[in-house]
This record gives sequence, C-alpha cells and structure tokens, in this order.
Amino acid sequence: MNKFFTISLLALFVLGFDIRTSAYFEDGNKAPDFQLSTLDGEIIRLSDYLGKIIIVDFWATWCGPCRMAIPELVELQTEHEDELVIIGISLDQPYTQRNLKQFIDQYGINYPIVLGTMEVVQAYGNIRGIPTSFIIDRDGDVVDKFTGYVPKSHYTTVIDPLLSSSE
Repeated sequence: MNKFFTISLLALFVLGFDIRTSAYFEDGNKAPDFQLSTLDGEIIRLSDYLGKIIIVDFWATWCGPCRMAIPELVELQTEHEDELVIIGISLDQPYTQRNLKQFIDQYGINYPIVLGTMEVVQAYGNIRGIPTSFIIDRDGDVVDKFTGYVPKSHYTTVIDPLLSSSE
C-alpha cells in the first residue's frame, strides 16, 4: 500500500509540474511584456523587439553555467544581429550589481542587459534555476524554454527554422 501511495504521489507531482510548465503564461504562449532598465537607465521593453526572434535569458554573474553560456549567446547575437535579439535579464542582487558593468565588458556581451525584478521572474513562471532562456518568435509567442547550460547547437536547432520563416 505504501508503495502505491508513493507512486501515486510522485505521478501527481510530475503531472502537476507538467501542467504548470506548459501553461506558465496567462495569455497562452504569449511572452509577458516587460519594461526593465539597463545599468545606464535605458528602458528596454520586450514589445520593442516584436518582429525579430528574441531570446530572453535569465542569468547572474555568480552563476557558473551562465558564464559558460554567455560566449555562445554573444556568438549567436553576432551571427544573427539583424534578425535576432538577446535580452539578458540579470538576477544579481543589488550588492553584486556594482560588478555587472565590469562583467559585461569582460565577457564582451553585445546584447542588452537589464536588471530583473521579482514581477518579471513571476510573470515568466517563477524561474527556479538559471540560466533559463525563453525563445520567442516574431509574433511574441514562446516556442521553447531551456533551463541550465545549453550548447549553442540547441539554440540554433530552434532558432534556425524561425529565422528562415517569412517575416
């Protein structure tokens, strides 16, 4: 009986997790718009980039897997600068934000970095691990989500068909 109860509880957890992750947004697959500021005070809105393929990447300077992913994201941005925009949402705490500018320079980050808020984290399904990246098509629909370090080839598998589709 205990074994059955444990398996049932585990199945419920797994099913519940799948339901939550497949419906993280109030508006179907539409990526929640946000308005966040860069270190320089520039306001970045997701909606400003509709019409392009967008990668929204939640990360932090202290995160090892994030540091591994950044050079590959820089390459992707360079290779597809006209059709793709990557927006890095830093989840660094205020006491580590002072090092953010130096980190951006050190890693040669060539895409906008904005300061994340709890509201945005919640809007994107309560990010539970970083890096977490959302791939968003030209219409603003989330087409994929990656959590943890993912090699560049995984991104290109998803974005190449989107890039080749008509605008």
